[in-house]
Amino acid sequence: MKTIFSVLLSYIFLCIVGIAGVSVLFMIYFGCMNYVVGQPLNLISFESFKVGFELALPLVSIFVPMFLILSLIRHSKKNKIIGIITTTVLACSAWAFALPFLLSHESVSVENAPVGKSTLSSGYFRLSGNSLYYFTKMNSDNTADGIVINVAQGSTEKIFFSVLDDSKVSIPDSEPFSDILVKRTVEFPKLLSDSLYDLYYLGRAGKAAYEKSYANWLIFCLLGVSLICVFMLSGVSRWRLINAFFVIVFTGIVIKANAICYAVPMYKPYLGFLYSVNEKLSASFSMFDCPIAVAVNIVLILIMCILGITGKIINHSKVQEDEDE
Repeated sequence: MKTIFSVLLSYIFLCIVGIAGVSVLFMIYFGCMNYVVGQPLNLISFESFKVGFELALPLVSIFVPMFLILSLIRHSKKNKIIGIITTTVLACSAWAFALPFLLSHESVSVENAPVGKSTLSSGYFRLSGNSLYYFTKMNSDNTADGIVINVAQGSTEKIFFSVLDDSKVSIPDSEPFSDILVKRTVEFPKLLSDSLYDLYYLGRAGKAAYEKSYANWLIFCLLGVSLICVFMLSGVSRWRLINAFFVIVFTGIVIKANAICYAVPMYKPYLGFLYSVNEKLSASFSMFDCPIAVAVNIVLILIMCILGITGKIINHSKVQEDEDE
């Protein structure tokens, strides 16, 4: 009973802290996207916080069970079986009831986040590709006076100068930020950015499944089952660090594999074989929105169960050998 109460409190605490923290981070990031160097910095926005809040809810639902499993690995004195059962019940409840409720009441999305193109400031050098921009005057209609220096790459470098006189300003590679100087400073690293895109694709797929029918949502929840089955790896080794490593790595594998499956049309130029397999499965299993995702999740669940059970058997036999000695 003590373990159940501890896991429940930890779940509530992680949800509150996670939602608040992620909401604030999104609010600050949206503020940075609107910020222009040389102008007043305003990171506090209720609209940005609201978008961040609704984006944080599903993220927390996905990752809180993983942190609870890591906590159970760290505190080995707790009753791990009761803790895992409690975590599984909480995670299943979140996927079966909480997330559908959030989807049905969702009013904003990342597409309508309060991010707009602010007018750039003058007096700063801005580098984009092989072009260097310098504006001496900026107008409210996004026209400017200044100069653009272009460096043509070849056997020999050639430098070209272009004078701007009330010319329309457009700096490539600055999207989605207003100022490329800010983007170079605060843009997410590629690994984190790709992970967020993966979660974004999964969010779109989940919303599409829920809007189609609750049955489709339950099929999509195979992703949740895969994430929950990661707990099978919490005892794969007698070394807690290795157990934690397996839990984190397989959580990432489950998310990445599902993101690729649900965004398979986008990966067609790179993963043509996967796209063709999905098309063939769709013809045979038309009741599934993405049959290849169902197949991948079933395979991942089997792999984690086999690894977990095998690890338990090996660990148990080693413990028996140590006791016999």
